[in-house]
Amino acid sequence: SSIAAVLEQPEHYDRLVLVAPAGFEVFNSTAKAMVRTMYKPALLRAMPDEQIRRNFEANFYAFPEDAQFMIDDRMELKENKEAYDHYCRMIPKCVIGMLDAPVFDRLSEIQLPTLVIYGENDQLIPNKMLNPALNTDAVARRGAAQISNSKLVMLPRCGHFVQWECAGRVVEEMQLFLQQRPEGVKKGA
Repeated sequence: SSIAAVLEQPEHYDRLVLVAPAGFEVFNSTAKAMVRTMYKPALLRAMPDEQIRRNFEANFYAFPEDAQFMIDDRMELKENKEAYDHYCRMIPKCVIGMLDAPVFDRLSEIQLPTLVIYGENDQLIPNKMLNPALNTDAVARRGAAQISNSKLVMLPRCGHFVQWECAGRVVEEMQLFLQQRPEGVKKGA
């Protein structure tokens, strides 16, 4: 992830833009154990087509017609048993890898001017099952507060794929951020 890259080699960067970063959400040991127990390749293989569709739709505030190809691609992949088996083994490894290497506790090490963008209607962050008491705004604010030189932008009527659904606003915010002098980002600006 870009957060991990900046933490490992900060000298290679002068600014950072984070769009709906998953690393701002933290999980307790019970939640981690639940994910490890439940999130298995067999669960993905057995997922009904309608649930696959709903999972894609959850990435958006309003599912756009031009995103239909994602669902179609997944259904096509599902028809290829060998490829789908690889996919179903890979996804749990990615999720568990994120749990095993959390970045939240290291966010305060980031000294770069940082722009953080979330969709106000993100249905994936926070995870509603693992962190039911949280909302996207709380996760976003808590994470951005760890980065001393950050600006948080919450975009209304946008979901997790904020860069797709609100592309114009995301580009506008990024252009404004990149035009500022590196020391020009102020907390809460």
